[in-house]
Amino acid sequence: MQRSIKQFAPSALEPARQFVLRSELDEDEEYVRKVLVRACKLLNHRFPEFDAWLNEEVPDEIYRRGCVPPNRPNNLDLVA
Repeated sequence: MQRSIKQFAPSALEPARQFVLRSELDEDEEYVRKVLVRACKLLNHRFPEFDAWLNEEVPDEIYRRGCVPPNRPNNLDLVA
C-alpha cells in the first residue's frame, strides 16, 4: 500500500484512508497517513478527515525541522 501511495496511484487513496481509520495510530499507520495526506495534496483529492490530518501534520513537520521553539509549536509569528 505504501508503494502505491508513494507512486500517487489514485486507486490506492481510499484503501489507505480505510486502513488508517481502522488502525490504532502507531508508527506505521502514522507514516501511511502522512504519505496519504501528501499524495492527496498533490492530486487535489479530498476526503472528510483531510483538513484535520493536514493540520496535525504541519505543526509536527515545522517542529521537526527546528523552525519553531519546542514550547510554541503553533506560533508561526517568530519573525522580528
